[in-house]
Amino acid sequence: MTNEPQSTQFSLEQGVHLVTGSVNAALYDTNTGDIFSVDRTNRILLEMLLMNWQLREEQRREEQNREGQSREEQPENGQSEASKQFLDASNGTLQKLLQNLEENKLGRFFSAEEMPQHKLPEKPEINIDFIWFELTQGCNLKCQHCYDSSSPDLIKGDIIKGDICSGGSGRGKEGLDGIVSGEAVSSQVVSSKTNEKSKQQLGVLSHETWLDLLDQTAELGVKSIQFIGGEPLLYDRIFDLIRHAKEKEIKFIELFTNGTLITPQIADELSRLSVNVALSLYADTPEIHDKVTQKPGSFEKTTTAIKLLQERKVSVRLAVIAMSTNEGSIDATLEYIKKEFGIEHTRYDIVRPVGRGGNDELVPKALYEKSITRAANFRKVNADAFARNLYGNSCLNGKLCITPTGDVHPCIMEKEYKIGNVKEKSLKEIAQSEELGYIFGLSKDYIEGCSECEYRYACHDCRPKAKSQDNFLAKPKECRYEPTKGVWQS
Repeated sequence: MTNEPQSTQFSLEQGVHLVTGSVNAALYDTNTGDIFSVDRTNRILLEMLLMNWQLREEQRREEQNREGQSREEQPENGQSEASKQFLDASNGTLQKLLQNLEENKLGRFFSAEEMPQHKLPEKPEINIDFIWFELTQGCNLKCQHCYDSSSPDLIKGDIIKGDICSGGSGRGKEGLDGIVSGEAVSSQVVSSKTNEKSKQQLGVLSHETWLDLLDQTAELGVKSIQFIGGEPLLYDRIFDLIRHAKEKEIKFIELFTNGTLITPQIADELSRLSVNVALSLYADTPEIHDKVTQKPGSFEKTTTAIKLLQERKVSVRLAVIAMSTNEGSIDATLEYIKKEFGIEHTRYDIVRPVGRGGNDELVPKALYEKSITRAANFRKVNADAFARNLYGNSCLNGKLCITPTGDVHPCIMEKEYKIGNVKEKSLKEIAQSEELGYIFGLSKDYIEGCSECEYRYACHDCRPKAKSQDNFLAKPKECRYEPTKGVWQS
């Protein structure tokens, strides 16, 4: 190491942040997104360096230690005797640390003129980015793992006998009546055919209210929404809502459906409206897929729907949920999706312990074992992600879910935590509420077992999956790191 002028001081590079845990630390390079683990010894050395002690002073003390010179006089910088002894004992470690920091462009010695102005990133403005519109809890399937515990039993109302693609759009006009695939289908709880008195008795939102909520969504500047259920195509005026959302210039609109009710006419309308469509596919064979949905013939209907949509150039996304029922065919399913539909990079997600998915027997044991975090292997964290995770929850931040009864929750998977109800407050009032502010600000600093971890701003946080039965702030079960010991458990 070459001698540095007395005026130089050590600093981390601009955009590099030191995050300390109970024992160890981590360096977040938001310029590259990389995260570097720092053990206890190097953490202490690094913290000492960041207290702006000059290299010449450090080197002088190390040389004195090697030469056995007396070091009785008090250090100019107020360095304690214990700190001096630590530096003396760490001779060589310090030089190696400095070399590694410089080679990785994480930190070095700067002159006073070029010293970076270090500060934490500013707190991002809290905005609603995405809203789930859960139109119904009713569904024509009864999937084993459904987060909403949806089923045909929850389909209520009158029998609909019309053309789902007929009718107009907008307030005061008759919307989309529903007969799908040639079958008369009971409307779900918020059908336009259900009279107002019945709606009030059921406590569900009127069509007019859903339209107004889309107005409020646009006024809040929300860019993305998803219509979901249950099965959203059981909502007989679904296209009325989609048209209204398009008129309000909401940029991204997605319909999440099981696909079994999609006809060529419905596919035509989805194509005309340029709607994104997400569908669930659970296997590459009807035997396994239909076992998950508990509906014979559902595999054929869903795969036919995918082809109908693709033929019409509709943007299709497929969701694959892994559970014990289909665990052995997940790889084959992903390959089937790639070959049959030409959809690349589809990934599976392990069933969430929500709704019927809370059945422990559904946990895919081998895949769950693979999901356990046993090493510091994280996604890249750029400046925006670091600021977002520093001040808020990595998943819940910016999201809302509105249920058929108007309840507002932070996530489609988190129905136990209620923020408010749109019958009582506007979306703007809910967005500005303390309840939502608490959820959005729920960074890992507030999660038990994570607040003491140096990786807390790199680790994703799914509260519905992590929380225990009686503890909303529980540490994720898949994490095997013990920050108070600084070790990974096998």
